[in-house]
Amino acid sequence: MPHTPRCKCIDCERVFDSNEVREVGDGLLRLFLAVRLSKRISSNDVICQKCRCQFLNWEKKMEGDFKKFDCLARPDIESVNNDENTVRNDCF
Repeated sequence: MPHTPRCKCIDCERVFDSNEVREVGDGLLRLFLAVRLSKRISSNDVICQKCRCQFLNWEKKMEGDFKKFDCLARPDIESVNNDENTVRNDCF
């Protein structure tokens, strides 16, 4: 029987088998983890089911307040004007 690679949860750092892998993706889960952990999260990072359930419970409590973050399409995000002067003027 071949050895299956082990993965590490980005949130709790628990090691688990590759058959339990859930990628973070580009949606609200990625944003939630980035804010919670105060670090950059890749869409290819993996999360265990326990931590994913914590996110799902939080999302349920928010009653859809953040649904628009899951609906954003990649082309919409890339088309945003990131001119440095515009960004500075918007922030101050």
